[in-house]
Amino acid sequence: MIISFYYQAYGLRIKSQKKLPYFISSVNDFTDVEIYWDNILLDASGFEKEKFEKAEGGIQWILPEIAVYTVLAGKMIRVQSLSEDEDLVNSRIYGHVMAMILIQRGTFPFHSASVITPSRKIWVIFGNHGTGKTHLVLQLKEMGFPIFSDDIL
Repeated sequence: MIISFYYQAYGLRIKSQKKLPYFISSVNDFTDVEIYWDNILLDASGFEKEKFEKAEGGIQWILPEIAVYTVLAGKMIRVQSLSEDEDLVNSRIYGHVMAMILIQRGTFPFHSASVITPSRKIWVIFGNHGTGKTHLVLQLKEMGFPIFSDDIL
């Protein structure tokens, strides 16, 4: 029997075969996106550099030594691991892979981080990779501002 885990993230209801601890758990079994993992660890030697390839109904993102992610029709993610480090493999799902899902669903994601203010407004911090968005959001969290998103909005 396959166990499923249910989450909410990016305004979507997500069903996954594995735990994704950085998504918000949900009890709703209706899903917008399903994530499947192949149980076989692929041989990484055939993948020498990062690349994107067209897949039937979507796109495939090959990250050598990490995983091959196939994103289909804004509804399904297939993960073929090239690494035994599940945290490393999962880390790409939270940002870039979910951004691909959003694009396929007609939503334009922003590279940003955001917090919720005491008056229930959202402050969004935009910036290039490595400019300190996450650092600032974590400092704001320490001051009592809940994190709304990190990396993609």
